[in-house]
Formats: sequence, C-alpha cells, structure tokens
Amino acid sequence: MLYAPGFTVANLSQKDRDTYKQNVGCKIITVFENSVAYYANVFYGDIITKINGRKIYTTADFVDIRNASNIGDTWKMTIIRNGKPYKILLRFGL
Repeated sequence: MLYAPGFTVANLSQKDRDTYKQNVGCKIITVFENSVAYYANVFYGDIITKINGRKIYTTADFVDIRNASNIGDTWKMTIIRNGKPYKILLRFGL
C-alpha cells in the first residue's frame, strides 16, 4: 500500500483480477476526503491503467511515476470503473 496525492493503491489480487476481468493496473483502495483525488472524482475500486500515457502494470510502475513527479504536475490518468475506461486529470500535490 502506497501513498499518492489523496489516495492509496495496491496490486490487484487474484480476486480483483477475477472480479474486474483485468490482469494489470493498480487498484485504488483509499481516497482521502478533501484531497485532490477526492475533488477529481477518484473512487475506491478504480483501477489505474495509465498515467501520462505510460502503462501501469503494478504498483511499482505507479511508484516510478509518483517519484518522478513534482508538485503542480498534472497526471492524465486512465482508469477502469465498472468495466469502462475513464480519463481523469489530477494535479499532483500534497
């Protein structure tokens, strides 16, 4: 479990892969109230599959992007929610 601007993520479990019919990505497991993620309409259970065009296979990919980001950067995230892809813009911050 890792901290990111306003949410935490985890690798997909086998149950997640079976439920969501998705083998890659990382699942959002907590969204903190009044955070940038909260106001960008990020939800528990969303699966991040891309950030700024880079594919997210596991939390390790997510951590690489997070560590390379600076306060004020914009993340263009592709997420899967209820089996459908969505685009979300999130300004990287604290």
